[in-house]
Amino acid sequence: MKSKFLRFGALASAAAGVLTMASPAMATAPTGTTGYDELPNVVLVGGSDTSYYVSTLLGRAYNTSPGCSTNNTVAPYDACVVGQTPPAGYANWDHDVMVDTFPYGSGSGRNALADATLTLNDIDLGRSSSGLSSTAPVNTMYEFASEGLAVIAVNPSIKGRTTATLSFTQAQLQAIYEDGNNVCDSTVTWGQLGDTGTNAADLVQPFGMNSGSGTFGSFNTYVGGTANTGDCVLGQPFENDVAELGKANSVATTADMIARRDSGNGIWWMSGAVLNKFPVLSNGMSPIAFNSGTALVSYTATTGYPLRRNVSYIARDTDAGFAAGAMTFAAGNDFGKAGAVREYLRWVCRTTPHAADPNTQNTPVPVSYLQVISGAIQNSGFSTTVGTGTAGSVAFGRCRATT
Repeated sequence: MKSKFLRFGALASAAAGVLTMASPAMATAPTGTTGYDELPNVVLVGGSDTSYYVSTLLGRAYNTSPGCSTNNTVAPYDACVVGQTPPAGYANWDHDVMVDTFPYGSGSGRNALADATLTLNDIDLGRSSSGLSSTAPVNTMYEFASEGLAVIAVNPSIKGRTTATLSFTQAQLQAIYEDGNNVCDSTVTWGQLGDTGTNAADLVQPFGMNSGSGTFGSFNTYVGGTANTGDCVLGQPFENDVAELGKANSVATTADMIARRDSGNGIWWMSGAVLNKFPVLSNGMSPIAFNSGTALVSYTATTGYPLRRNVSYIARDTDAGFAAGAMTFAAGNDFGKAGAVREYLRWVCRTTPHAADPNTQNTPVPVSYLQVISGAIQNSGFSTTVGTGTAGSVAFGRCRATT
């Protein structure tokens, strides 16, 4: 998605402002926990386009959550006040700063996190909407929210179609995106998807998607691994933004892409959360229901829709490898960015209210950040209900974790 929800420069400026107000902490850090080094660390979070916005909202909340109270009147300025009571529950004690980089795809994020020699787009925590890579070094994935992928008709109003009457089955999608004899000879019509109007005989024209996208990976699995190579598939535009359907790439010319986008016969897929919350990006896109055989099921349903997926953070095991089944981490890496990553994930995944520090200067009234986190997830179009997750995943607070 090419939208500029928040530009990286603005995020970096905000991060710099937080660091100005909260320099190294000199008070005694909380005991019996990990990740507290009394220094504010900047953690770069990168990868998935789909979870970019929700991650920025979570990061903002964490950047302002309770931690040590700072001394701003006498030297040493901005240091933690000595002798204060450590916060109850989990809190951003060190005033660490989470900064989300502009999205460049789940796969690229996994690669950047795994490559210790990388200097460009070097990140400390990955965003993913497609799970772990089978080829990367062992990392841990923390799934914290879910959504449905929306299968959409592109500009159906041009042909007078009402998508409330349209639906798809898995077999129909597989036929639309089939890979057969290198000739586009699909016979799937809009009438077969439920259109009863004068243009019901029009053939369905599928778009592909950038293969580095987590949204692509989820859909590709559902249709059986042919979502970009089907004989009738046109282009591999970037995910989630209708404007991308009019851009040239290695597979199609701009003219071809625009003609299909504006024909009223196109079909595509995208993040349901993005479709729900950012309609400006999806102007002309109308979701189609899944036909279960007995009922039509919307992508917004929490059950019964087959194209649901979790979104997650991915951390290096050396930073935040978890102890299976428990809300604890393996020993090690209490300091620096590794410790900051660890504490942020505990904050996101916690299931009980995050008690506010009564001594903190920036939260005079105790706040349950459990509610703040749930609100950020829901306001971004996602569900706080995490699915069963990847095979082998276990409960980790409100999250599911797996390696």
